Amino acid sequence: MKLNPELVDNCHKDEYIQEETTLKLEQLIPRIIQERGSFLNITEASLEQEISSLDENNIEQTKKEIDEENVDDHTGSSLETTNMIIPEDDTIQKSLDSSALTYEEFVNYKTEVVNLMKSALNESSLSLDFISLLISCVRPAAGSISMSPHLKQHITIGSLNSDKLLEVEEEEGSKEKQLEKTLKVGQGWKLEGLETASKTLRDSSIRLFEEILKEKEYWNNIFKIVKANEVLIKMSNVGGSAKDIGVKYGFGDSGSKYFDKGIGILKKDFNSGEIFFKPVVNNNLDKSHKIVKVKISYKKTPNIHGESDVVKLFCTSTKTDANDIEGNRDESIDIKIAKARFYLFEEELFHELIREASTLISYQVQVINNVITVELHDQIIEIVEASLPQGKSEIDCPKSPLDLKAEYVSSFLRLMLCEEHKQNLSLKHKAPKPLPQQHIHSNKDKPALLLRPLIGHSRHNLYIKQMLNIVESVIQDFYPADSKTIISENLDLKKYNNVPESESRDPFIRCITSPNSLIVLRDLNSLSDDATKLNFKINISNTFNFVNLLMNLKLEIFQDNRTETLLDVNFTDFEAIEDCLRWALKRN
Repeated sequence: MKLNPELVDNCHKDEYIQEETTLKLEQLIPRIIQERGSFLNITEASLEQEISSLDENNIEQTKKEIDEENVDDHTGSSLETTNMIIPEDDTIQKSLDSSALTYEEFVNYKTEVVNLMKSALNESSLSLDFISLLISCVRPAAGSISMSPHLKQHITIGSLNSDKLLEVEEEEGSKEKQLEKTLKVGQGWKLEGLETASKTLRDSSIRLFEEILKEKEYWNNIFKIVKANEVLIKMSNVGGSAKDIGVKYGFGDSGSKYFDKGIGILKKDFNSGEIFFKPVVNNNLDKSHKIVKVKISYKKTPNIHGESDVVKLFCTSTKTDANDIEGNRDESIDIKIAKARFYLFEEELFHELIREASTLISYQVQVINNVITVELHDQIIEIVEASLPQGKSEIDCPKSPLDLKAEYVSSFLRLMLCEEHKQNLSLKHKAPKPLPQQHIHSNKDKPALLLRPLIGHSRHNLYIKQMLNIVESVIQDFYPADSKTIISENLDLKKYNNVPESESRDPFIRCITSPNSLIVLRDLNSLSDDATKLNFKINISNTFNFVNLLMNLKLEIFQDNRTETLLDVNFTDFEAIEDCLRWALKRN
């Protein structure tokens, strides 16, 4: 390879090329180690052998050079004798120029050499740090002197140590012993691997058996729920694609309009396999469960009162033992669902009672501090939310008449709520009405019929008694001799005459229908003419809201085989209808 002379002139002097004679000792030693290896392998004998070999090589090289010079001289003389053409100097110079390197190639080669030198310097520095860290374990001061600052900052001095391995002389039969030892070690590793595998399989079988027991417990509880005729549904988790099993314990599909539709999630306990029942609505509220309780007392003697038995109601509805109403014992999942359904029904019942009572304030119904007070003639009915009493309770204790009446009122309210659900469900099955009529006749915001039938029918029976007393009093005044005969033979009472005979046997139809009764006083002789017969028809009814009184008096005269209507008047006051009845008898 021929270099261009312009690349090595004074203006292109390479600053990285140094003379070997001017190198310092710390620069010369790494170069010697790189060329000849470590100083640990150098001995005096090897140095003498190397020096003698160098001398021999020098002598042989000198002989070769002398022989080559002789050959060249002989060749030159032969060329002159044969008159061969020697190339001119210009031709030689062109061949040298063509083989010379360019400046860019030279810079590339120089950069490559510099990079290799830097890499060598870096490796030598790493080797120096390694040796320094190894020395620092024995001599910390000496090792830290040649250690780089980066290594001192990140690695603790003296953290690297070494041991000397002594070569053991092989004895006779050592190979067989080593082979036997190797076989034993292999057998030990195999034995340990087999023990580990057997332990893993045994643990896996135990874990699988426990999982089977958990799954069995879980599905047994699911079977109990299905056997209890509960409705199971599939529910999605909030944050994933996994599915949970839910249960519908409420009355959303039965026609209930309450906001809580009664849907719960059946969560599995991964430790035991048991099922935890968790309602979806208000599951984080630690609220105390309440039961609707009815109290009845007299206005004259408020100290004498009766109340409904909430313990008996709770035990019969949830199939719970009266001695463990607080749930201290372990309860099955079906009992928990039954309790949730019971408390949801009681919550909805009291909510509907409050809504309805707020519309009946003008009819002697009050709501104060979540206590509903209803005045019925000489009695006062209080409806409150009560908690279950603590401790043991007696269910079959003797009841007073007021207690029995309170039980009847409590059962009536619950049955009326069930009937309300039934009516709402039947409306869903009917064809929808046109939009204007649907907007006008919408029952969405109307309260349920719970208190109004109770108040309306109680007042209606009181109105009938009062009207019968008036009629009997009038008969006794105008017909004193035949009053008993007239009352027993000519006076008739027809209750619920507005209900068709096909539906009259259904008590719920009569309860949700505004009461209407008819008092008929027939074939009454006229005071002025014995041939004339008088028929009085008094219709007692309540308005659509069950609490307003409406009476109709109709007077018919039967004379000469023809019937004529003389009066057909409506009244809302008993004094007015009594005066009209007396006036009609005086005139006829």
